[in-house]
Amino acid sequence: MMRAFAAGLVLALSAASAGAEQAHEIRFAPGSNSATVSGAVVRGTRDVYAFSARKGQMANIEVSAVESNAAMSVWRPGARLGSPEEDIQGKTLPGAGEGQDAQRWSGALPETGRYLIVVGPTRGNATYKLRLRITGHSSK
Repeated sequence: MMRAFAAGLVLALSAASAGAEQAHEIRFAPGSNSATVSGAVVRGTRDVYAFSARKGQMANIEVSAVESNAAMSVWRPGARLGSPEEDIQGKTLPGAGEGQDAQRWSGALPETGRYLIVVGPTRGNATYKLRLRITGHSSK
């Protein structure tokens, strides 16, 4: 069953159904293993990003804001959401879950697939930069 989001950090994902919120794909420039995107979220909204990676690859993910009021959650492949008002169905990476106000996450990715990063403000409005770096060899 869906549950209400925690009041400071609102998080979401992309889903395939009609009317679902869509994720912005993070793509790396040719020959690069990192990307930076910028955005702004107002209180009560969120931005959703997606990237594909393989099991065993190392990821470094960081969100920063001038007023230190942006946070993120990182969702494992298979997570779903229908609309911006709905809660997420799926699992997060340890240390980057809903309501944890994570600003960085680093580690080996546990499975192959499409990961989602959700950025929201912890208070007020937030103008942010999201940095993603993927390194290492992958497991089959």
